Amino acid sequence: MKKAFIPVEDADDEVVVERMEKPPGEAGTSDGFNLQESMGLKDDKDLYNNIMREVRTQVHLNPKLDPFITFNYQDAGSLANVYRKVTAMYPYLTSDRFPRSWPIAEMTKQYLANWRRRVRAAARRAKAAKAALSSKTASSSKRRLEDDEE
Repeated sequence: MKKAFIPVEDADDEVVVERMEKPPGEAGTSDGFNLQESMGLKDDKDLYNNIMREVRTQVHLNPKLDPFITFNYQDAGSLANVYRKVTAMYPYLTSDRFPRSWPIAEMTKQYLANWRRRVRAAARRAKAAKAALSSKTASSSKRRLEDDEE
């Protein structure tokens, strides 16, 4: 791994930051990688969760990011805005450490996919409930008709 140097204000020494390239594959998949470990946060679950929370917040605050649009077709300016805001809040995510903000991109990609799955599952449940209600209503109407004929 390459080392990057980041100057520290009011310090005589520079801080060495380990450059972490994106591993091959996609985070969270069987042939991919573990995002938390790849970010060097295996032992810092709190920081990882806080970063994830901020990514979710920034995605929701950006109306141009749509869970029904594939990640590659999302508005580039909106994605850059998310990356910029999350990086500003968490200096650990410096571009010297993570080129092209790949961890934020992976988190955004995962979150949009999970959001899409939740919305579709809720729609399926609502459709099933509506179908069950209409069949229940139809059967009770049929019973009333049969009772009236007797």
